Amino acid sequence: MISITITDNTMSGKVLNSLQLQLASTLTTARKIITERIYHEVARYNQAEQQLRFNGLVQPTQAEIILNDYESRPKRTIDAEAQCRKAYEAFEHNGFFLLVDDKQITELDEAFTISEVSTVHFVKLVPLVSG
Repeated sequence: MISITITDNTMSGKVLNSLQLQLASTLTTARKIITERIYHEVARYNQAEQQLRFNGLVQPTQAEIILNDYESRPKRTIDAEAQCRKAYEAFEHNGFFLLVDDKQITELDEAFTISEVSTVHFVKLVPLVSG
């Protein structure tokens, strides 16, 4: 197992979020990092007793938030597989890009090596919304 720190950044470099992830191997892919991240975020949300809003890589649209009145409804369970599909699609359509050790990763399944000192940045280009 390898422990890495992932950050969400704006184009200007501002850090929006940071989290620690455990990966099975130093040889990985963008798909594996995205999958581990989504499963980590969804598990944290689904296990929390009173979290009103999901704070993950892929977010509901503002219209969904208003229409579904998230603050007054009971907490719903989030489907990690559905979130992964949305995140893969966003990655492939440049909704965000992934920098690993200052190198942009452009293919979901291209293998690369990381270490515990690697920097992993998700840079959001546009707001990621679920559909």
